[in-house]
Amino acid sequence: MIEQINQFRNIQDFISSSLQSHIHLELYLSDNKISEQDASSLGLALANCINLSTLTAYLDQNQFGSMGVSNLSFGLAKCQNLTSLIIYFNGNMIDQQVALELGSAIAKCYNLQKLSLYLSKTMKDGSSPMLCSALVNCTQLSTLTLNLDHNQINNYESKVLGSAFENFRQLQNLTLFLQGNNIMGQGALSIGLGLKNCQKLQNLTLYLNHNEIDNQGAQDLFASIKSYNNLFTLKLGIMWNQIEQATKQQLEKKLLKAKRLVIKQIQL
Repeated sequence: MIEQINQFRNIQDFISSSLQSHIHLELYLSDNKISEQDASSLGLALANCINLSTLTAYLDQNQFGSMGVSNLSFGLAKCQNLTSLIIYFNGNMIDQQVALELGSAIAKCYNLQKLSLYLSKTMKDGSSPMLCSALVNCTQLSTLTLNLDHNQINNYESKVLGSAFENFRQLQNLTLFLQGNNIMGQGALSIGLGLKNCQKLQNLTLYLNHNEIDNQGAQDLFASIKSYNNLFTLKLGIMWNQIEQATKQQLEKKLLKAKRLVIKQIQL
């Protein structure tokens, strides 16, 4: 039996719907001029979706404001039966406090197994670590997609992100976008070491294009990836960094020699 997916493209239509009847919900509200007040109403409506199992919300390019995102987080925290959550939130600015609230709300969805957060050009200075530090409590995740492109993430924030991965013991599939940030060699190493603790990780997609990773940082990252015992498939992008051509060729050869690993894509 195919379960019904309820779709809404207007926020008022969703708010006035039978909220407790929704099990699989999709909200298409990107570039919809959603105000802080509208976002607050959206959050209160979500809080009443107590039977929700899967939620996909397209909320890019709106005008939520801090209070709106806080109320949206409040609503998400009430959806404790969620097993799958996908949020597109690109282009909406989030400060440190709001990032912590959003991460903490998601972490209260104790049954969450699949999480996708698209947060490109979203984080104000220091917001990424607050979000990641809260997500460490999502210990049941098997699939995670995290897009943090163009958020000025530096080595310290990369270290916090790497530390968060130490708690994802059940993670099998990871897609991580960190392009266009300020990650240097030490930051790349922190991410690589953090992922080493994801002992069930089988499929990894990692894009670090347009950062400041040098030869040593790339070598450390590749050494970490080769040590992931259960990794089966790899997509890796590390173009437009500070890695010399000779080092790129050397690293590519080493990866290709890893017999158990299926290389889907390497961008050097």
